[in-house]
Amino acid sequence: MVHVRGNWREPTNLYTVVALPPGNRKSAVFALLTNPLYEAEKQLKAAMKPVIVEA
Repeated sequence: MVHVRGNWREPTNLYTVVALPPGNRKSAVFALLTNPLYEAEKQLKAAMKPVIVEA
């Protein structure tokens, strides 16, 4: 989430492309790039769960 100004917030997006010929381990490369993001998202979700439940 980016705080533009005041209460104006915009979600951020990350677009990635792994462009290689067939058989060059695109799935493995993509997993290396995305696994840390998924892990961070999981940790943030767990940290925010009490706040979300309270709201």
